[in-house]
Amino acid sequence: MNTPSYNLNTVAYNINTVQKAFDFQAETGLIAAAVSNLVGIQDYHSGEHPRSLFTLNGHKGRVNAVRWIG
Repeated sequence: MNTPSYNLNTVAYNINTVQKAFDFQAETGLIAAAVSNLVGIQDYHSGEHPRSLFTLNGHKGRVNAVRWIG
């Protein structure tokens, strides 16, 4: 029996409803978005749609702000 394989191209999520829940770094094309109690990182320049790279887990409460530094 063959096991099906899948290619995940896009991840959609609803960012938190606070003013600083999203930040874009123009130099690298990276997006940081506060999503419930984690931070999602996406690559804006990865093609037709931003590609989800990874999430930063471990926050005990809702993430209210994200910001690129440097």
